[in-house]
Amino acid sequence: MPWWGPFIEVAKRLLATAGAKLTWNGRAFDVPRLVYNGAPVNGRMYDGMDAWHFLEPPLRMGLKYVATFFCPDMQAWKLESASQPEWYSAADSDVALRCFLAIKDRLTLQGRWDVFERHVVDLTEVLKGVTQRGINVDVATRSAKREEFERRFREGVEAMQDRIPRAARPLSSPYTLTQEELMKRGLWRDGRMRQVKVSLTPAQVERMEKKLAAQKRKEEAAARKLERAIAREEKKALKQQETLEKAAKKAERALKKLNASGATTRGRS
Repeated sequence: MPWWGPFIEVAKRLLATAGAKLTWNGRAFDVPRLVYNGAPVNGRMYDGMDAWHFLEPPLRMGLKYVATFFCPDMQAWKLESASQPEWYSAADSDVALRCFLAIKDRLTLQGRWDVFERHVVDLTEVLKGVTQRGINVDVATRSAKREEFERRFREGVEAMQDRIPRAARPLSSPYTLTQEELMKRGLWRDGRMRQVKVSLTPAQVERMEKKLAAQKRKEEAAARKLERAIAREEKKALKQQETLEKAAKKAERALKKLNASGATTRGRS
């Protein structure tokens, strides 16, 4: 259903029902936007992305990625969002439901579904009230702490690299192969979603590492250049401000002198 005209009221009535709802990244993205636009979402809320992250914490969480595990028969439906919006919307919901049910089965087999219900789903219900009330946030301090944490994390990861044997390093990320390279290996299928395992030789890994290192140096040089440019502009702005303040003080002294001269003249006459 498109989000216009009479369809909006139909969607609002469906979302307001008491039945359980399933989303993918809806808890943090879709639901707050719906509520803000006057479409409250009632009923127990299940987020498929949360369930997948609970099942496989280290893996990516996008629906397109997760579908490669549970919907291998599905074509690349995301590419049809513009040309076939109705079909895309139905396919998107179908894939999300199939993935969620498969994830639930695996969590149940592992004896962890009840934990997910309690620690994620139940907690989300409690946090709704917190979200509606809001909390005080020191934006400047939070931003500064985030930057500090990211810097320390980055420095820590970089410091560890030389201590890790190359054979023990993961080769799946951040290394990626282009479509052309996959086609050469016979691993590319147009319009089909597949998960493939690619083996890299030590020479290929070394070339990729050199390429990434060169790219990193280039980015760092660009960042330093930008910082210097910002510093120059700030210095220039500060100098202009000082000049304006001096001019203002000079004008103020001249005005006082003029006023004093006028008062003396009136007193003599």
